Amino acid sequence: MSGLEPGDRAPAFSVYVGARRISYPESFSGKVLVVTYETKDVIEKNRPFKNRMLGFCASPMNASGVAVAFPVIDCSGYIGPIKSYCADQVQKFSKKEQLQLYTDRDGHMRHAFGMKDHESNILIIDQQGIVRYRHAGTITDAEGDRIIELIRQLLKQ
Repeated sequence: MSGLEPGDRAPAFSVYVGARRISYPESFSGKVLVVTYETKDVIEKNRPFKNRMLGFCASPMNASGVAVAFPVIDCSGYIGPIKSYCADQVQKFSKKEQLQLYTDRDGHMRHAFGMKDHESNILIIDQQGIVRYRHAGTITDAEGDRIIELIRQLLKQ
């Protein structure tokens, strides 16, 4: 996988919630971001891991709200009105799942981080903006345990 590796500083990026643009690091300063970056065709791939992360982020271990689940759907492969339709569908799905979903409409986040296309990409970015974990593909239960432990350690810093 090309792109950023653990230990690299995360670049600035923007994503969208509906029509509203959200920028990093401004909107998430001091947070641990648990990023999942996917196209719609692989959205179910790591569902057990993503559910586990949502549970962790809502748990008393994260009472301060420092760890933030940050699911991003890549809509950049669509053009014209189809791109807008993708973003609208993501927001409908967001309401159904009762989860804030973000969209990458221009592909800048995908390119900046070297996300693998049509794959479930997982990133952990610490409070100082350093990439601490990166993976593309299925997250096993054992790998999920390692990720949770990493986040616990980051929350202690």
